[in-house]
Amino acid sequence: MKIADYRFFKDAKGITNNSNHVKKDYVFCAYPGKKFDGAEFIEDAIKRGAKFILIEAGKEIKLLQKNYPKINIIEFKKIGSNQKKILDSFYGNLNQKIKLIGITGTNGKTSTGFWLDFLINKHIQPSKLIGTISKEKNIQNTTPDLFVLYDLFHKKMNKIKNFVLEVSSHGIDQQRIKGLNFEYGIFTNLSRDHLDYHKTMANYFSVKERFFLENVKNCSIINIDDKYGARLCQNLKTLNKKVLTFGYSKQADIKIVHNAKSLKSKSKTEFELEIKNKRYQFETNIIGKFNILNLVGAIAVCHLKKVSMNALIETVKKLPIPEGRLEMFNKKINNINKKIFIDYAHTPDGLKNVLETIKSNYKKKITLVFGCGGDRDMGKRKLMGQVSNKYAHSVFITSDNPRSEDPMSIALQISNHVTIDKKIILDRKKAIEEALKQPSSEVILIAGKGHENYQILKDKTIFFSDKDVVKGFKG
Repeated sequence: MKIADYRFFKDAKGITNNSNHVKKDYVFCAYPGKKFDGAEFIEDAIKRGAKFILIEAGKEIKLLQKNYPKINIIEFKKIGSNQKKILDSFYGNLNQKIKLIGITGTNGKTSTGFWLDFLINKHIQPSKLIGTISKEKNIQNTTPDLFVLYDLFHKKMNKIKNFVLEVSSHGIDQQRIKGLNFEYGIFTNLSRDHLDYHKTMANYFSVKERFFLENVKNCSIINIDDKYGARLCQNLKTLNKKVLTFGYSKQADIKIVHNAKSLKSKSKTEFELEIKNKRYQFETNIIGKFNILNLVGAIAVCHLKKVSMNALIETVKKLPIPEGRLEMFNKKINNINKKIFIDYAHTPDGLKNVLETIKSNYKKKITLVFGCGGDRDMGKRKLMGQVSNKYAHSVFITSDNPRSEDPMSIALQISNHVTIDKKIILDRKKAIEEALKQPSSEVILIAGKGHENYQILKDKTIFFSDKDVVKGFKG
């Protein structure tokens, strides 16, 4: 049956591919995914109120029709690869009524997206950020699938027409954004991560590149300082795709020029942007070269959208800081004034960038608290241990979502490559508290979890917040 013939859509109250989200008179789309087959959850969906079942053609449906005679059970070929067509038929083509901007890269997606969303809201129209730090109840992945996205677009579009999306490599590879048209796409950088999934950096890059080839329609905005960004830029230009580059490189279309005295301030950064031989002087409360790159990626979109550069100069003087991204807390512990940073850095490059920034701004010894996630790229553990040797003075190695792996095994794999003063404390709360009360610890970085308020263990997920531990510590 053709999608256009699905007259029952007008009688349905909603549509989903997750049985947990089913409500009365919903359409439940049951099709095979990467981990589960939706057909296994049909009974659960019906119990929750599903009135219509869209099932993959070729499945045995006679028994279902016999068991549930009042339920409309319809076969359809390749539901998974036709999600957008099905959703367009249900909602109308929402993609034509809204504007999407996507940010992809290993590090910096959240910060870039957060600041871009803030600038669009301030200078253009209401905007909504969808990603890691989204507060929406149904957003469980950095990049939600199309069913969740369309539901969100539908609910918000009366007030919001601009959506800023963090686009993960998993989201691209698992076709969560298949068929969506993005006005602009930003490439932040690419470094080692997710190789448990992608296996090689070549595969990882190829997946990221696919977003710009298949989804980005107007212009790709690329950090040309990054070697993968430079490669992506060349590949897109070869295909006559529109590209705007940014970075510290002399070849960048939007060139960042650091003011010499900017590195002397602990609370602000001064820099110039050179665009078509014109220079614009900026001052911002954001610190770190990597963070300035993230901010300029956001500014580049606003520039393309014709926002006044003078207006942007005023706005970026004092920007909000994304939760868990170089978030700083001042605390007096045992009569010692301490600066405590919480950051999401969980890759070798991300950890290096944050430590480098802290070290250049605070001429104090750095105590580092971090671990590595279980059931993930094991090769990162050695590299992150080596990064800590270069920038930190002492390290507390602890747990960070160990999942099904033995936490001690993960910690030892890190420890084997740490040559500075180190201690393994698997209890993350105790590790943080021990770091905070060390007399020699005046600057502390707690890395890896940032905004997250949970720990994923072998058999359960528990509530846990680095920020709560820091705020609640009495000394």
